[in-house]
Amino acid sequence: DLPQRVAAVALTTGTPPDDAVGKLRGVPHIGRGGDAMDFTLTQDYPTGLDRLWTVFGRPEYPRRKYAALGATAFRLQQFDVTAHAIEVELERDVPVDPSGLPPWVRRLVGSKQTLRHHTRWRRVGPTRVSAELEISPISLPVRARGVGTIIETAPGMTRMKLDWTVSSMVPMVGEKIERLFADQVRTALDDDHAFTLQYLQQTAPA
Repeated sequence: DLPQRVAAVALTTGTPPDDAVGKLRGVPHIGRGGDAMDFTLTQDYPTGLDRLWTVFGRPEYPRRKYAALGATAFRLQQFDVTAHAIEVELERDVPVDPSGLPPWVRRLVGSKQTLRHHTRWRRVGPTRVSAELEISPISLPVRARGVGTIIETAPGMTRMKLDWTVSSMVPMVGEKIERLFADQVRTALDDDHAFTLQYLQQTAPA
């Protein structure tokens, strides 16, 4: 069962397990925090916080985003929006590409992965939002949790900074699983940012 789990996580990154460790791309800080893998992500948006809040509060935004990023199925389980809080819970299926992986890996995994997302945005001031995000693959022993802020740094400019912890309860190979999933999460967050920038350009301000 454990080799199947390791192989499944490896496939989500497109990298065999033995080659994946240490290949995190563009992470400003990464290290071991007890039994967890940590990294920090900073992303800038060329818009004010009010506009970004409006975008995050549209149900069509995650639907369009994950469809554009290749999800084969999308299930919006919770979407609650008020003037001071946005809470979203969803699941999405993403295809797994086994090309280039050793045959023993291909035999152990399926053709898709289901990811569960839980996001909480709290409007704590006119120019500041607190953020909590959790991402976990269903049936895999690993979880990523990001905590941080979104701050309007200047008129028409917003910065999101999140401290991420990727943790696994699997003994002995837990660190390798964490690194593999951290790589996947980092790539997914970069894709998420790129889509959001495009979405802001294509949609008129509310």
